[in-house]
Amino acid sequence: MNRERGFSLVELLVVISILSVLFRMSVPAAESYRRHAVAAQAISDFQVVRSAAYAQLDATGAFAPDAAPGVVPAGAAQFLPRDFSFVRLQYQLDWDHVALVDSSGGSGYVTMLSVVTADSLLGHELISRLGAGTPHWSVGDAHTFVVASDTDSH
Repeated sequence: MNRERGFSLVELLVVISILSVLFRMSVPAAESYRRHAVAAQAISDFQVVRSAAYAQLDATGAFAPDAAPGVVPAGAAQFLPRDFSFVRLQYQLDWDHVALVDSSGGSGYVTMLSVVTADSLLGHELISRLGAGTPHWSVGDAHTFVVASDTDSH
């Protein structure tokens, strides 16, 4: 008997079905790993900017002034790693330094760094990982974390 060796159509369809199920199961896991990696990068960027801000404060006596989203604040570049960018593929950073004055004559400032992202799941990941030890809030697609604050009442 001379039988040809090969796969039947049914066997091929079973194999394709199994591969399809495995692929569908792996995509959400891969997306989750990607999101964790992007969150880790954003948290690292936050820590780099916070360290640079304190280095600038020590060197100049002041934090950098406000900057537009995605723009390195004036005078801060020399305290950041070479070619550090406030614009990343999945998010951008927004530096805010706000002077506060209240009706009783108290004054101070709040210095904040926002991570702006259209990925709401990334925002939730940042809040859960960075927000536990840092005052924060979210408005729309901006997730803001306090770098420093100093208020004193007179």
